[in-house]
Amino acid sequence: MKTTTFLIFSWCYLNAFGQINLENTYNEGLVTRVVLENSGEKYYLYDATAKLVKLYNADHSPWKAIPLPTFSNPLDLTIEHLSETKINADPDIEIAFRCTSGIGSYYYTFNYTVWV
Repeated sequence: MKTTTFLIFSWCYLNAFGQINLENTYNEGLVTRVVLENSGEKYYLYDATAKLVKLYNADHSPWKAIPLPTFSNPLDLTIEHLSETKINADPDIEIAFRCTSGIGSYYYTFNYTVWV
């Protein structure tokens, strides 16, 4: 019994080829995966230098670049939600984000939703 079990595990070990492969690298920022209701699997990131939300297809090819409103003295911008039909029923992309802006020692947080 021990020999049979050992042979089965040895065969599985020798025939299992698990390898982690790098699919793609993004230099603009942190990438998040989302499954949109109509368009399927996408990846998105916020490019702070260009002030764009960049969306990529599942194969990492560029899909859309959406400009966001500009703010004075932005400190932080966080994308809270990205969908196509959750906020309203039209097929446009909805982006809900939070921007923190600072003037002197005062900080303001703005919550926005953009339909594109």
